[in-house]
Amino acid sequence: MGKSPLVSIIIPAYNAERFLCATLESVRAQSLTDWECVVVNDGSTDATARIAGRFVACDTRIHTWSQANGGVASARNLGLSKIDPGSCYVAFLDSDDVYRPGALETLRRAVESEPGCVGAHGLPDTIDANGRPYETGKLTARFRRRLGCCKGKLVELAASAPTDMATLYVMTFGVGPPGVFLLRRTVAERVGLFDPATVPSEDSDYWIRAARHGSFKFVDEVVLYYRRHDANATNNGRRIDRQRRALTHSAYFSPENTRQQRRLLTACYRALQREALNNKAKRWRQAIQAGRPLEALRLAPHVAGRVLKFIRGFPTRKG
Repeated sequence: MGKSPLVSIIIPAYNAERFLCATLESVRAQSLTDWECVVVNDGSTDATARIAGRFVACDTRIHTWSQANGGVASARNLGLSKIDPGSCYVAFLDSDDVYRPGALETLRRAVESEPGCVGAHGLPDTIDANGRPYETGKLTARFRRRLGCCKGKLVELAASAPTDMATLYVMTFGVGPPGVFLLRRTVAERVGLFDPATVPSEDSDYWIRAARHGSFKFVDEVVLYYRRHDANATNNGRRIDRQRRALTHSAYFSPENTRQQRRLLTACYRALQREALNNKAKRWRQAIQAGRPLEALRLAPHVAGRVLKFIRGFPTRKG
């Protein structure tokens, strides 16, 4: 029996023929070579299976499995069941994104530098459908600005601060795509499977659940190129907003939370409402001062609503 790989990489792939080659080549180009890569063909109707098969034929570290289309969470779960049981770390890479050279080595070193952390995550930058730089630095700057909760208020974290449960709850979708993370295998086993009911925020839900067991080491470096194209799942803004509210609710009321974690999430929720209240109240005052009574009247219920949410101290499914 062969030696187990250090890192297991799971790639869910649905009709991914446009970008899968570049994604797999970015894995093969890593300076850390002790990995396995499991590509899950999620019921694709294009050439995804054939492309994955070509890579399997030329690199024994790559494996592929197929299932009927079940969605990204289901595909990742199949991948989790197929990876080598002896690997130390797990990574989840989307089939249209690409690793930056040296990404796995950078993340591995970060995890090993903090024995108590559950994993590590870096930053993304953006490429377009053709693999060219796109709005360089914009996405990186957005995700570099991590928020936490301190004394009931939202605060910006220093680069040396870890990413903990509070940050993941406050930012919800603001830490980065799945490929920027490297997770300890022991923690992945404790977290369990992805929840298909939380798609398209299944990865955010997964990281919050992982953070119940400890913090992530933050790496202030670009480790992934996130590909912008017309089929991005995150393009559906309304669906994302609905799922954000659902995620905030389910994370708060999870029976897995300890009492201390529930108190932390209460503080985070109130900090979010305080921030939103301050912004709404500022606009309301400006409308009154500028002599725009109709605008002030329209804003008044929103101000009152934020006050009530702050007093309540916990989310509902509507926010």
